Amino acid sequence: SGEIMMRPLIGKAVSGSYVYTLEHSSENWSCVPNPARDKITFRFSGDQQGAYQVTDLQGRILLQGTVFTNKTVDIASLAPGMYLVELSIQGVFRAPQKLIKL
Repeated sequence: SGEIMMRPLIGKAVSGSYVYTLEHSSENWSCVPNPARDKITFRFSGDQQGAYQVTDLQGRILLQGTVFTNKTVDIASLAPGMYLVELSIQGVFRAPQKLIKL
């Protein structure tokens, strides 16, 4: 009986814990329809190309690519469920959005 005791590591300092500063934008964007069955359309301002990623809730990248505004992306290969969609334009990340796949 008793508790597990944690002991500190003694030795070299742990490195590699640097957090990179990411630029982000509060500019609105959307992927419609949501919930979706086979395709989603990205809508954002400007005529620049954006990079998107669709990840599951564990953070695994399932789809990625580039897209212009009002262009569709095929999501038929995804299983029904909840996903996160991230968009970056010229290296500036927009707030991720939740996507429901029917």
